[in-house]
Amino acid sequence: MHDLLDHNARLQKQVIRLFGEDVRDKNNTLNRGEILKRLTRQKSKYPVYNAIIHPYVLREIKWHLKKSKAKIIIADIPLLYEVRIQNLFDYIVVVHSPEYLQIQRKQKQGWSKNQVEFMISKQQSSKSKVKRADFCIRNNGSRFKLKREVENVWKKLHQKRKP
Repeated sequence: MHDLLDHNARLQKQVIRLFGEDVRDKNNTLNRGEILKRLTRQKSKYPVYNAIIHPYVLREIKWHLKKSKAKIIIADIPLLYEVRIQNLFDYIVVVHSPEYLQIQRKQKQGWSKNQVEFMISKQQSSKSKVKRADFCIRNNGSRFKLKREVENVWKKLHQKRKP
C-alpha cells in the first residue's frame, strides 16, 4: 500500500480530495502519519478512505499473485477477512500478539495509543482471525522464539504447497 500511496497519482488525488492539500509533506508526498491522525479524529472518513484505497490494493494484490512465479507468496494484509479476500489464498497464516504488545510496538513507531486502539477496533479480533487461519504464529516472546515459529510454519507450507 505504501508504494500505491507514493506512486499512484490518481489515488493521491482522491486521498487529497478527501483530506485536503495539507496531507502532503514538505516533499509533496502523502504524509501517512497525518492521514492516520485525520482518520482517528474524523472517524466518519474511515469507510470513505477504505472505499478509495481498497480497489487499488486489491488490483495490486491480484497483479502480484498473477505475475509471481514463486511457489509460496507472502502477503501482509491486516484487513484480509474484513475485505473478504481470503479466498485469493490457498493458506492463511495469522501472526498475532496481545493487544498491549501491539500498542507498545506501534507507540515505538510514533503512533499514539488512541491511533493504535482506533486501528485495532477496525479489525476483527485476533481470536477470530486465529480461529479462521490455517496457521498461527504467536508474536509475544523473543525474536528467537518468533523465528522458530516462523520456520516451523514455513516448513509446513512447503510440505502442503500445491504443485
